[in-house]
Formats: sequence, C-alpha cells, structure tokens
Amino acid sequence: MCPSKNIDGTDVLIALGSSLGDRKSNLHRGILHLMHDPESQVLRLSSVWQTTPVGAAKIPFYNMCLVLRTRRSPEDLMNLLLSIERKCDRLRGVHWMDRTLDLDIILYGSQVVTTRSLQIPHPRMKDRSFVMLPAVEIAGDWICPSTSCSLDALTEHSTIGMWRVGRFVIATL
Repeated sequence: MCPSKNIDGTDVLIALGSSLGDRKSNLHRGILHLMHDPESQVLRLSSVWQTTPVGAAKIPFYNMCLVLRTRRSPEDLMNLLLSIERKCDRLRGVHWMDRTLDLDIILYGSQVVTTRSLQIPHPRMKDRSFVMLPAVEIAGDWICPSTSCSLDALTEHSTIGMWRVGRFVIATL
C-alpha cells in the first residue's frame, strides 16, 4: 500500500495487458499513471503472467491485475483508463489485436453497470484465464455481483499457455 495517500472510495479490480514493445515497461507505465491519480490509490498487484495470444493478436501478452481504491465513478474511471492507454501509445483497430497497453475494469465494488460503452462486471472475465488467475491472486474472495460467487469459485481455468514472469512491488516511503 502507498502510505502517502489514504483514499476513501470503492475498491475496483482492473486487468492490464501488453503485447507490443517492452511489455513489462508498458505495464509499469500504466501502474504509475494510476498511482499518480489524485482520486485513486493502488492497493495490490498480482504477478505478471505471460500468456499466449488470443484473436488477431500474434505476440504473447504480459497480463496482470491490480486492486485500485477510487473516488471516481465507473464512467470517469473508464475515461481515465482510456486516456492512460492513449498516453502509452495504444492504437485501436482490429478487435483483440496486439497492443501496447490494455486496461479493463473487471469489477467495481459490488456494482453492476450496463451502459452503451461500459459493462461491469466485465462480460468475458470468466472465459479468460489471463484475467481470472491474476485476479484470484489478489481478490479471490471478492464476490461477482452478477453470479453471487467468489472469483475463486468462478476460476476453473488451467495455466496451460500461461506462466509467471515476475512481479511489481509498490514502493513504500
């Protein structure tokens, strides 16, 4: 935990992924942007996992999750994540293509959000080992509001095509 901030707000589970360029550095930049947001506090980080590409992507991904406490609304947080992706040179095009940085809201406390541009819980989280395994590391006891099951109970995925490649540490002063 970062002792310089003590934010009251909602705990949010965010997935991060990168397959272009220096993948570890891209993830690190995304984390740093979130750590510098005055409305949010990064609380926990999962391990970084290398995973086989899905869809149009051709390069193995680095994936991880983090727990963020924020005062931002779900829509405002999503706008922040999109702005961080742009700052990290994310280009949008073909669905599920290789990218420098991908940031997704997986859970936003116990809220269910359904708008034209945002669905929380993330509608495909249960189908993605590269989301669920890192999520269970840091939030396995969280309850998914659309299923009333813990993330740990929802995770029946294997680690085939996935392996841990490292871990970031949140610096404390």
